[in-house]
Amino acid sequence: MRCIFTFPTKIKAIRKLISIFILTICLGTLHAQKPIDEKTLAAEANVFFEEGNYVQAYAMYSQLVSLYGSIPLYAFRFGAAGIYATTDRDNCIFFMKDG
Repeated sequence: MRCIFTFPTKIKAIRKLISIFILTICLGTLHAQKPIDEKTLAAEANVFFEEGNYVQAYAMYSQLVSLYGSIPLYAFRFGAAGIYATTDRDNCIFFMKDG
């Protein structure tokens, strides 16, 4: 009786098993990012804005504007922080007027 698995076939099978094992371990350890509520994000953005850390404030206000665009304070502070954090002044002024 002849063996149906040859040496290269066995190596491929072992590689597949190892890959599946590693993938299973990796997927088991992944965690979703914790959602941050509006008040927490706004408070952190405000601290950065008040301290003059406009790059960090700009990033946080960017999230706030994309999630809660109807709040004028977020739009204004996004534009104001952007004046210092980016070179796109026209876009920043647009948000400051909108806010």
